[in-house]
Amino acid sequence: MEFNQNPNPQPSQGPSYQQPPQGQYQQGYSQPYQPYPQYSSPINQNKPSGMAIASMVLGICSIFFSAGFITGLICAILAIVFAGKVTKQAPGGNLGASQNFVKAGKICGIVGLVFSILFAILWTILIIATVLFIQEATPYLVDELSPYLNGNIDIQISATSLPF
Repeated sequence: MEFNQNPNPQPSQGPSYQQPPQGQYQQGYSQPYQPYPQYSSPINQNKPSGMAIASMVLGICSIFFSAGFITGLICAILAIVFAGKVTKQAPGGNLGASQNFVKAGKICGIVGLVFSILFAILWTILIIATVLFIQEATPYLVDELSPYLNGNIDIQISATSLPF
């Protein structure tokens, strides 16, 4: 009698399965077997720079805040400056994932700058028109209000007394 005495017996791993070669049909399937592709690195590993994102956000804010022209003007200038810095720092002009953010920051910054300048002109015209209207309307208002004030009104407005 022969006995096979193995000092380290391996536990049974169950039946061993072999994958069929690629292109052959597995039993019960109508399509050839194709293994899943193996990815060695995550997709879209290149991330945009923070300054490019800040340029885009400031450009968008410059459009929204352009009616208050000082805030819009500051946001627009910062958006254009940040976009320029990202472009200068890119090796060989290759912005990678930051390219669309930089474009959006520049475009929105320029639009916000134009809107801020237009609103500054509009606010200036509005203030001048209001001052001129008040100066022209004051004598008429005094005449209309004098019966109600018992004649005790003394208003003098001149261009030198205005704060602006």
